[in-house]
Amino acid sequence: MIKPITLLSAQNICKNHKTKRGNEKQIFNAISFDVHEGEITSFLGVNGSGKTTLASILASLCPPLSGDIFYNGVSIYKDLAAYRYKMGFCQSLPNFNNALSVKQNLIFTGRFFGLAEEESSDRAHLLASELDFEKHWYEHPNELSGGYIKRVMIARALMHNPKLLIIDDLSAGLDLHIKQYLWEFIQSLKEKGMTIIITTNNVDEAEFFSDRICILHQASVLTIDTPENLKLLYDNRPLAHIFTQLTSEDSEE
Repeated sequence: MIKPITLLSAQNICKNHKTKRGNEKQIFNAISFDVHEGEITSFLGVNGSGKTTLASILASLCPPLSGDIFYNGVSIYKDLAAYRYKMGFCQSLPNFNNALSVKQNLIFTGRFFGLAEEESSDRAHLLASELDFEKHWYEHPNELSGGYIKRVMIARALMHNPKLLIIDDLSAGLDLHIKQYLWEFIQSLKEKGMTIIITTNNVDEAEFFSDRICILHQASVLTIDTPENLKLLYDNRPLAHIFTQLTSEDSEE
């Protein structure tokens, strides 16, 4: 059996945030995990489990209170700019410049990452074709439906052809047929060698295409394993049942 290569490693990540009352609430308590090269890893948790915060930490937008993130064995904080060129981040909420068209937003992103104007335009056209939103090329992002907004957001994260793609809340609020379309597209990226991280509270989504699932709950990593191994550990019960049991407040396991 070929030993997996660790691309990204989180070591003892701690993170707090202030509540509306000014108190400190712990989001992560010294969590650690590895993300393997060329795999899809899903971070699965109920609402409030810190998925979006974790995605922001891994995307280098939100520093942890303590701990470190390593990319190919080197702390990302030694050269954040170099890490950001290797990583693409699709946030959960759109943050486009709505004064620009879809085309202009994508080309601007490519130029930001150092692509020449023609190269940036070609890359944007390719992604628009692959994600099937060419007909909305000259529209403004705020004119698009939720499904097309998500497609454009993913395209923007891929403009500089990163080695690592992080997607926060991949299919939240989308219709089933759009979810399946995006799942298949993400799977195609993996087949091309890309390493992908998604955060989700959708068990079916995590099970559909994840090589490994990391379950987050109460500031901790409860487990990280393949869907198959998780089922074997729990008497071949459905993954949804296992997830509910692990994240139940009164669970004793």
